Amino acid sequence: MFLNAKTKEELKMAAEAEPKIAKAYNRLIEMSDDEENRRLYEERIAQIIEVDLKIQAAEEIGIEKGIEKGIEKGIEKGIEKGIEKGIIHSAKNLILLGMDDEIIMKATGLSADKIAQLRSEVEP
Repeated sequence: MFLNAKTKEELKMAAEAEPKIAKAYNRLIEMSDDEENRRLYEERIAQIIEVDLKIQAAEEIGIEKGIEKGIEKGIEKGIEKGIEKGIIHSAKNLILLGMDDEIIMKATGLSADKIAQLRSEVEP
């Protein structure tokens, strides 16, 4: 009822009905009558709003940085995958040209096992 009161009379009625509401009502009256308390209250509200805005801005910056890092990592992984595919493609071409495993290992840096696997994929 206290929070739903629309007029001063409704506030008084709520305060008369409940001691806790009466205490809150009396505190509200004290604060609104005292210019210094009202000024301090308004300053505190301004500080709270400022902190909330700073937190919101920091969250937005954090999200942007997270997205940027994600994009960078995605690009790096894409480049790595592309290089790996290129090496595999080159190794398969060398196999098709009849090169021996030793030369293919030196040219591509692939292991003997990987070249054997590729050979089984390329040769019928």
